[in-house]
Amino acid sequence: MTFLPLTASTASRLSDLAEEACPFVTEINWSQHTQMLAAVHGRGLSVWKGGFGDAPTFQFESPAPLKGCAFSADGLWAAAGGSDQNVILFRCSNMMPEQVIALASPVNSVEFTRDGLHIVAGCADGTVAIVTLDGHIEHVRRLHEAEIARVVSVADDRIATAGWDGAVHVIDSQLEPVTAFETTASNSKAIWMRDMAVAEGGRLAVARADGSVMLLELSGERLALMHTLQTETGGLDAVAWHPSGKLLAAGARDGSIWLWEARSGEPLGQFVRHRKPVLSLTFANNGMFLVSGSGDGRLILWGVEA
Repeated sequence: MTFLPLTASTASRLSDLAEEACPFVTEINWSQHTQMLAAVHGRGLSVWKGGFGDAPTFQFESPAPLKGCAFSADGLWAAAGGSDQNVILFRCSNMMPEQVIALASPVNSVEFTRDGLHIVAGCADGTVAIVTLDGHIEHVRRLHEAEIARVVSVADDRIATAGWDGAVHVIDSQLEPVTAFETTASNSKAIWMRDMAVAEGGRLAVARADGSVMLLELSGERLALMHTLQTETGGLDAVAWHPSGKLLAAGARDGSIWLWEARSGEPLGQFVRHRKPVLSLTFANNGMFLVSGSGDGRLILWGVEA
């Protein structure tokens, strides 16, 4: 069986190719350097080496649910954070824990800095922490008035955070503010930011609880709204950029996955296979596959058959 790259012209033919059971999945992440797929869930961490399919190559059992995972850009390290307030560092060669760093709040999201020397953690109390790979906590700062949903690394070693308080903050590697973007609904209440993804060039996509995706562009010290993509769903919990930066995917609470052409905002299709909210999405680094994780306890591999 052969497959076509995912593009605006092939996206309408997207179909489910395979699935794996993964109970209580909270985030999935496909390494952009190696063919490793990681999923964190209520029981710990599962990793498929060489791609998706069959039983996990590695499994790590956690005493508390894990909520976020990330790979370093060089493919040497993986990190996970969870409700027990710990950040765990793994060496990708054997997926054995190298460090366990205790923070003061449950960890919702983790990310490596672009230089691969630090881990950024976004926490339930609105704080961001910067820790070294040897377990030292360098900086902690409270940025949000509610839980942080996602942290991502952007250009020039900057960090972007999205929170349930309806705000996106951009900070430097010392956690000093660079810029921010805040939104409220017509009733003056914050619209929860549920997930965020970054494309090259400083473009941010933010999935929100009102069913919309905000596309923001970071230019210098200015974070500007490019446009907003709207869905008729009960809200969005996941968003991901295609490696080309030309396609955008979002996962909805009704179990559907939406695809758009990113620059124009043209909808490319709505795909339904999950029975519960789609909680995480990740594209393969070759641009040919998409994996979705859902509250229905399944990971689904998507692609376009030739």
